[in-house]
Amino acid sequence: MKFLPKVGGMDKRVFLQDKAAVDKELERLEKIAQLKGFIPCPDHRIMPGSRFELVKYYARKIKEIRF
Repeated sequence: MKFLPKVGGMDKRVFLQDKAAVDKELERLEKIAQLKGFIPCPDHRIMPGSRFELVKYYARKIKEIRF
């Protein structure tokens, strides 16, 4: 069976909000994050004004989901 790897699909605007918004986005991505070849991450660049602590929080949580 062939698959098409995909990167992106994450709503990067959650980094302007709070941990609850990040968690809600992670819930949305969790099932597809389990698929082989999918890396859920922000498309392009992180928006100005994003909170770095939320970016780190997202990275830590997505590692728990993916690995």
